Order: sequence, then structure tokens, then C-alpha cells
Amino acid sequence: MSGHLNEAVRKALERFEKFVQDAIGNHKTSGRALMAEAFNPDKPLIPLNAMKSASDRSEQEGFMLLTMGAMAGVRNLYSHGDRPQMSPVDAAERLAFVSMLFRRVEQAVVANALAEAVRDTLESDDGRRVTGGVRGDGSRSA
Repeated sequence: MSGHLNEAVRKALERFEKFVQDAIGNHKTSGRALMAEAFNPDKPLIPLNAMKSASDRSEQEGFMLLTMGAMAGVRNLYSHGDRPQMSPVDAAERLAFVSMLFRRVEQAVVANALAEAVRDTLESDDGRRVTGGVRGDGSRSA
């Protein structure tokens, strides 16, 4: 196991970065700038919540800062190969942190996709709302 712990943590964060790039459809931006773009509390591309309260905004901002810090303070730190090998406990803690980041973004992406699918389903081809299989004008939807 020794000799590969730094690499494991670095690779996990690189995969997280790619996951965020895929989620927002931007493969040109990376690192801190990518996280700032994706989780910006003023206009999030990946909203983590309903963004209706001060607490929602605070959660969004905190997550943005966590992910920016992960890129700057963890991924970049181990990208150059000149750091001493971390201990197995340190590696496990960092990998657990990256796992939490992945899980939270995955939950948000799935929730946002479901919400969008519901909105799309509720709108008919001509833009009228559909309610229980009946369009707003009383005609049946397909």
C-alpha cells in the first residue's frame, strides 16, 4: 500500500473534478474556478437545495468553498509528486471527504434532473400545463 496513497487521493479528486465538469457541461474550466462556477451561491449551476432561504445560500456557499479548498489544498498539493507519503489514516480521511463531495453532488444532480423531468412532463407540446393526464383546455394528453 505504501507509495500509492498520495496518488489515490489525487486521482479521487481528479475524478471528482471530471464529475463536476460533466455535470455542468464545461470541460475547459478546472480546479477552483470550476468549483466557483458550479456552486456559486448567486447563480449555481449545481444547486444543492431549493436556494430559498439564507440557510440554503449558506449551505451552497460553504460547499463551494469546501470544493475550492479541496482543489487548491489537497489535489494541487499531491499533483507534483514531491510530497512525503501520507499515512493510511490520513489517506482514508481524505478519501472519505472526497466520497462525501461526490455523494452530495450526485444527490443534487439527480434531484435537479428529476425536477426538470417533472417540469417537462407537466408541460404539453404546445406549452399548456398538463394536470392528471388532462390538458389545461380539457383535452386528454397522450
